[in-house]
Amino acid sequence: MTYLAKGRRRDLLELAETLGLTIQDNFKILDIKDAILNSEGYDAEFTCECLNRIISDRKELELRAEREKENQRQFELQKLQITTNTSTTSDSNMPKQLTFLKVPIQQWVVYLVGLLPTEVSNSITKESFADAQDYYKVKQILLKRFKLSAEKFRQMFSRHTKDPVKTWRDFYFDLQTYFDGWLKESKVTTLEELKDLIVADQIKKENPSRLQRSLFGPVV
Repeated sequence: MTYLAKGRRRDLLELAETLGLTIQDNFKILDIKDAILNSEGYDAEFTCECLNRIISDRKELELRAEREKENQRQFELQKLQITTNTSTTSDSNMPKQLTFLKVPIQQWVVYLVGLLPTEVSNSITKESFADAQDYYKVKQILLKRFKLSAEKFRQMFSRHTKDPVKTWRDFYFDLQTYFDGWLKESKVTTLEELKDLIVADQIKKENPSRLQRSLFGPVV
């Protein structure tokens, strides 16, 4: 029957289980379909309804998992942005923007919290009232909480792979965020320092045990 064509293998297996059928592990999709169609007491209408419900439930679970994954991804990226983009220096963009807009410094925390995930903003409420109202103290709290080492950024950059459900633009943004964090935490500011960082990283990949003993020591 044509309605079976819209089900994936896992859907058909669940349908077969619902119908009380035993399916061998080596059964292909066509074998499973044949087993369903040739089952004792086969009822096309009932079987179709069962399959529609199974597919609907599966899609709902996939959508929920995708949403949770996206929320987690956004949360992780926002944590990284706090680390890489929110600095304690006087040239931070946010204070400049708020000053230009003539927003009272007492309200800066409100703007900062508005950019954060709920999980992060809730953590600020655990601080004392005075600290929770102080923009610079709140920023220090966030930086301390989400501080990532240069090595962690390096691993995230080198091991990151594109998620099939995400765009290449998202992939580029992720890599750029990790790379920027790696450079910042490594205190790389010149081209020569960048070259040294990349060369050292390549050496570490080739011979990590020797590098741990001494990067510039004698090679044995």
